[in-house]
Amino acid sequence: MQIQCPMCQSTLAFPNDVAVVFCPNCNQKFSPKALPKGSYRGWLIAISGLMICFGFWLTIPIVELFDDSTSVAIGLIFFHMMFGTLVVIAGLVMSIRDKVRRGSKWIVMELILAIYVIYGLFSLTTINGIV
Repeated sequence: MQIQCPMCQSTLAFPNDVAVVFCPNCNQKFSPKALPKGSYRGWLIAISGLMICFGFWLTIPIVELFDDSTSVAIGLIFFHMMFGTLVVIAGLVMSIRDKVRRGSKWIVMELILAIYVIYGLFSLTTINGIV
């Protein structure tokens, strides 16, 4: 098993059944079981938000069976993107917060996805003067 020391951030390797780990760099002792574990909760929420964002591809054909107006389709796309973007951003913030709490600074994927989703919402709202 490998983890980072919570004090000096150096990588430590040790067997899985160890109760106490000693860091040779900072002379700190800690229990690996007491360290915060990784969580995919934020990414699960973000993926759910992405499915909401792009769910209009499924709902628009169903709505067009009952109402064939363009304004309903545009409103449905706008609703999906607004609500989905909020859910995606909330999930990404949770993921970033979990990573920072664990001491990891690898948040590049979260930032790229957040920029992509916000740019998509911005592009949608500025096309043809919706906003």
